[in-house]
Amino acid sequence: MKSSFPLISFFTFFLLFSFSLKAQFKVEGRLVDAEDKPIFSANVFISSSSDSTKIIDARSTDIDGNFKFQLQKGTYQILVSFLDKSIFKQLIDLYQDKHLGNIKITENAQTNMLKEVLIKETKPRIKLEEGKLIFRPQVVSAGSLIDLIKIAPMLRLNETNIEIIGKGVPQVMVNGKRIRMGGEQLMAYLKTIPADQMEKLEIAQESSAEFDADSKNGYINIVLKKLNTNGVSGSIYTDYSQSKYASGSAGAAVNYFSNKWRISTNIGGNLTNYWIHSMNKIHYSNGLWKDTNEQKLKMNGLNASGAIEYEINKNNIIGVFMNYDLNSQKNKDENSSFVYDQSDMLDSTMRTKGFNPQTFHVLTYNINYTHKFDTLGKKMTFDFDQIINSSNRKQDFSNFVFDEKGELKQPGNRFLSGNDQSMQITTANLGIDLPTRFAKFSFGGKVTFISNDNNTSFYQYVQNDWEAKNNRFDNFRYQENIQAIYLKGIKKMGKWSFTLGIRGENTETKGNSKVYNLATKNSYFKLFPSANVNYQLNDDHTFNLAYNRGITRPGFSWVNPFRWYVNVYEFSHGNPSLQPFFSNSFTFMYVFKQKWTFNMNYNNNKNMYAEVTLLDNQSSLRETIVDNFLDLQSYSLNITTDYTFFNKWEIYPSVFLSHTGLTSHREQVKSVTNLSGGLSVYNQVEILKGQKLLLNSNSVYNLPKVSGTNKYQSFFTQDVGITLQAYKRKLQISLDGTDIFKTGTRRFISNINNIERQGRKYSNSQNFTLTLRYNFKHGKIQNKKTREKTNQEELNRSN
Repeated sequence: MKSSFPLISFFTFFLLFSFSLKAQFKVEGRLVDAEDKPIFSANVFISSSSDSTKIIDARSTDIDGNFKFQLQKGTYQILVSFLDKSIFKQLIDLYQDKHLGNIKITENAQTNMLKEVLIKETKPRIKLEEGKLIFRPQVVSAGSLIDLIKIAPMLRLNETNIEIIGKGVPQVMVNGKRIRMGGEQLMAYLKTIPADQMEKLEIAQESSAEFDADSKNGYINIVLKKLNTNGVSGSIYTDYSQSKYASGSAGAAVNYFSNKWRISTNIGGNLTNYWIHSMNKIHYSNGLWKDTNEQKLKMNGLNASGAIEYEINKNNIIGVFMNYDLNSQKNKDENSSFVYDQSDMLDSTMRTKGFNPQTFHVLTYNINYTHKFDTLGKKMTFDFDQIINSSNRKQDFSNFVFDEKGELKQPGNRFLSGNDQSMQITTANLGIDLPTRFAKFSFGGKVTFISNDNNTSFYQYVQNDWEAKNNRFDNFRYQENIQAIYLKGIKKMGKWSFTLGIRGENTETKGNSKVYNLATKNSYFKLFPSANVNYQLNDDHTFNLAYNRGITRPGFSWVNPFRWYVNVYEFSHGNPSLQPFFSNSFTFMYVFKQKWTFNMNYNNNKNMYAEVTLLDNQSSLRETIVDNFLDLQSYSLNITTDYTFFNKWEIYPSVFLSHTGLTSHREQVKSVTNLSGGLSVYNQVEILKGQKLLLNSNSVYNLPKVSGTNKYQSFFTQDVGITLQAYKRKLQISLDGTDIFKTGTRRFISNINNIERQGRKYSNSQNFTLTLRYNFKHGKIQNKKTREKTNQEELNRSN
């Protein structure tokens, strides 16, 4: 199966590309009013001849009222809407180029007027604007936002994160507001938002000047549909998952809209059980160690968020957003190490049992204010954010050593370590948009204050009592202050668009560890330029070239010297002296026929930090640290497309290739180069008309790759699912299987200090999930179109 999937995927790409290039016929026309004046910016749709809701392509009329399509032979409907009113419909048989001439639209023209038609897609599914790829899914999944991210071009969803292929983990925003969550917290939040609430997804690989310089991996902005119904709408869901152990979650999203008020709330909870199994073989010079590790992780989580927006008047809007996360974890693990001598005879066995309870509390709130100076786009935005994070981690583990006969060599040792963390992040951001006749300018500044306080402890159980190891107690404090200013300009010239920006950031950091007698200070001012050139030849060909300089600052856990033990021979800790690293990135993107995206990226990182496990032949100690010791150069190519067959089958294939060169500055770690990549094909098939029954599958194949000091082998995963929509599409029932063949095991090899380590890890990837979701709406449609246009700028603004 692994060997055949790449061939099938490449064949799929060539087949779809041939469909795009094969003989097509031209359909063109011109819309005019009763006085023969052109109608500008009317929406023209091509749909299935039998079902007008199946939109095949869409265009907007140009300034002269013209529209043009390239279509294959067949029968189609032409649908026209203007100012959200359906005004024209015509059936055409296409077997040669067809010119429809002037189509006159008058208020009395009843012959081709549409009384009622459901238009789901008013703009192209994929569009490239100023370096951002705009994705509007034509088929609305019955699930949550996570299901739409699976089919979005250039994105990949792994176990706990969203990644931009070839870049890494981006910033995530909702309606232009940065969501300061990650991992399980982010997934839980996105699961509460129904898929049909998303209007579009903006994907940017290179950030511009108004974004923090540490957003070098780009960003995605989830733009939700504007509330236009006076009343209440929302969604309730629950799911049950079965893997080795059972898990479940439930949540609800409720929106209220009434004139000047917009209120939205989301709440979700989960009871999750993970099972992780890993194995290692370490070839020391004096023998072989074989490790097995089994973990059972039980998680109880609660996520609650709410947003209120009030329009004081047409020029002033104020909003508040709050989010609270509570996560409690209990991790039980068992580790066995079998030690063999040079003649492959068992010398001893070491067993370690651990119990690791952890609790996390995160409170985030945002206050924002927008003032519009005029109707031409001049405005000021202000944001105040605060994040309060507290966590408590404990590790209770016992270690036993047995001889070759299985008899206990010595009494077992029991240890207890802990780490309490209290962190607070406060930011204030001011931005001004100033459009002029020459160009559109924006400028502003931001201040950030971060305080992180850690208290660590370590005890050993001796003679029925806990004995404090005072040399392991520590109070580690870390502070970081950042002041930033930026300037950005956008100039449009015909088919060209130019964006230039510069951001300056002054950073001051201070770290202090008592027990390790470490006091580190760092202060630096850096400039971060960015540039973007966009050229749209026509609707079928758009080109973009972007550049960005960014910074990656170490995470707080990576600068914390607290030791986390696997057993008495293996532990990991952070590095208070860790330094940020800088990157230069170039991206070229080409969008063909609003279906195909060709994306090439070059990235250069200097003095990059990474984890490295240091192995000692004499003591057999395994110490995992993080340090600045790598230079990286990478080249990547990503191709995505989508296609519809028989108006029922949606296919989203993607291919990714990369070449990575890692230069190591540590003598224990070798420099390497690697050619890697991956293939994926997502399918969605409509079984019952009106999307009442949908089948979907997602096939992913990853080639071998290098990540840090590890060389990972290839692996393949297969997901399948079925969704039933009932009760007027309000009730949705889904059954999904993830990694159904249980082939998602990760295998790697590393060679450090001439000691080879072979490992594999399976992380609970195979599971089957049953989801029930009910959508409700009660209210009256709000027809104030001017309000919706007014608020769009605020919804899309950058944080």
